[in-house]
Amino acid sequence: DGAQAGFSGDGAQAGFSGNDAQAGFSGNYARAGFSGDCAQAGFSGDGARAGFSGDGAIIDCSGQNCTFAIAGQGAVVKVGPGGAASIAWHDGKRIRFVTIYEGEDGILPDVSYKIENGKAVAA
Repeated sequence: DGAQAGFSGDGAQAGFSGNDAQAGFSGNYARAGFSGDCAQAGFSGDGARAGFSGDGAIIDCSGQNCTFAIAGQGAVVKVGPGGAASIAWHDGKRIRFVTIYEGEDGILPDVSYKIENGKAVAA
């Protein structure tokens, strides 16, 4: 639990499974997977990809065309220019995914969003 790491090379790859993991990636095309609750991650390289399964993640994916998915609930996310994110949301019956795309439906780059009632709203 509480693992911390920083990656700066292009094509960096990493996997994290502890709660409260923290990581930063600055290389282009970085890839990462997180499975603990309350993970915090920042990606600034273009084309970064990430997957998160813990609840309460805070994700800043500010590089161009960054994409990520989070299966945990209660995430706060940022996407960069051309970025996309799929975020889990519980509708009272089951888990559903809401996908946001920078430049569509009012989603702005480098603005924090969370999901409320199945819609992305500024956090």
